[in-house]
Amino acid sequence: TAQVFQEMVDKARQMPLVIYDSFDEDLGLWEMGENIDDLGKSWWKLSGGRYEWRMEAGQGLVWWVSPDMEPVGDFYLSAIAQKLEGSSSSSYGLAFRIFDIKHYYVLQINEYQNYAVYAHDYEEGWIELIPWGNSAAISSDGPNHLEIIAQGSLFMFFINGQLVNQVSDERFASGTAGLLTGLDNAGESASWVFDD
Repeated sequence: TAQVFQEMVDKARQMPLVIYDSFDEDLGLWEMGENIDDLGKSWWKLSGGRYEWRMEAGQGLVWWVSPDMEPVGDFYLSAIAQKLEGSSSSSYGLAFRIFDIKHYYVLQINEYQNYAVYAHDYEEGWIELIPWGNSAAISSDGPNHLEIIAQGSLFMFFINGQLVNQVSDERFASGTAGLLTGLDNAGESASWVFDD
């Protein structure tokens, strides 16, 4: 019933705090400065109480950054994210249950009010868990509050307070979490900001 579901959501949102960052000051949790490699170039900095990320793609890519934290199984993950400028093919969101650089899940959204959820497994490649679909809950040009609740193999995805979808998958039982950006093609660039 709706009441049981709401009780489950309320309980998840009260899970013990593992990481909180207002981005008002550098706590040493996140990538800062510049990174250049074959995949592309990324620049990170704190600006106006937000974590700003600018990227130029050397090829199509999805890139995530994660703070140093202990792996967790069940969790509540929340961040406010917004694209500032750049390629219309860009996406952004959250990475979760990051086991290592080859095994993790992602929630991506874009400026066309679309979202998708994938698992990445080095042996299997990208596995579509929720195909790209539209949601009026997504702001096309403003900030978006992204939330994920994980309980066992069940994942629930909220955007701006609305449950947009849920899915079950048992590939990765625990891991860390982080922020995510993506560009589809070489030569494209974009910038985003993330907040608490």
